[in-house]
Amino acid sequence: MSPVPSPDPAAWPALLAARTRLRQTPQDFALVQRAGGWSCAAIDDDLHGAAAVVFVAITGVIPLHAARLAMPCSVFVPGSGAAAASWLHPGERPVAATTLDFLRLYLPVLVGCATAWRQQRVFVTAHLAQTLDGRIACTSGQSQWIGNQANLIHAHRLRALHDAVLVGCGTVERDDPQLTVRQVDGPQPRRVVLSGSGRVLTGDYRVFAAAGCVVLTANRQAAPRARVDIARLPDEGGRLAADTACAALWQRGLWSCYLEGGGTTVSTFLQSRRIDLLHLHLAPIVLGSGIPGFSLPEVATIADGTRFQMQPFALDGHVLFECRPEADVAAS
Repeated sequence: MSPVPSPDPAAWPALLAARTRLRQTPQDFALVQRAGGWSCAAIDDDLHGAAAVVFVAITGVIPLHAARLAMPCSVFVPGSGAAAASWLHPGERPVAATTLDFLRLYLPVLVGCATAWRQQRVFVTAHLAQTLDGRIACTSGQSQWIGNQANLIHAHRLRALHDAVLVGCGTVERDDPQLTVRQVDGPQPRRVVLSGSGRVLTGDYRVFAAAGCVVLTANRQAAPRARVDIARLPDEGGRLAADTACAALWQRGLWSCYLEGGGTTVSTFLQSRRIDLLHLHLAPIVLGSGIPGFSLPEVATIADGTRFQMQPFALDGHVLFECRPEADVAAS
């Protein structure tokens, strides 16, 4: 099982630079390690003197000169869905294992966002922290903190790597999150709340502390609120559909969405097959009762369930599973 390195590893600034590069030009790039640390570069830049290089071939084509590079070198080759990936290590020795573990967790997010943009759709990463018995909160709704500090840092990294962070109104009312990046360096995502009834607009919540929060609602009569972008969407079967929500994000130039909860919202997107990556944090605790992580329609047989390809990561005594829906794996 791969460990997730400690907060703010040396490669993090390079990932942030890669995020900016991919927003401007979604094409292959390289992460380069020199004496001053890691940086992001074009694959045809002069790489002489580098201590190590990771080529990221988001088009699925391995740069030929990577195999001829006379230095420790790795090539990240994603599948068409950007989550299933392979690593090649040309030369006598690969890039440091700890760096590769870190990149193996976060590069699929960046490359997935770029790949989805080329396909004119929103890339969605979902993240839930749950107990061994599948609970994300006590029956009372209290959920802080099922995860640990390492998972909190991981959540803030995911916020920084996406254009938007989205939660349901229940999460806002129960936890009153800020949805900002504070545990790591990085850009602030747009805060988005899914509220079919629009009742969240009447509350004094921290997501509204700064201008720019987006509220997706089916309430056509929802009153305007200062400094809040209200998107009035069609009501489909008593709730907002994931496809409709993603369309509203795309119209606002938000190409990637980090779905931070709660369980009902994640389940809605999962049922609609709008989740590209699912990060499931498993904490070593049993509640015995409480709110389940997923609320989905029952299936008749085991074969009818949604299967995933999983990659585990150690998270300071807890486990983080990177999951990709198996249908997408087969498609790639």
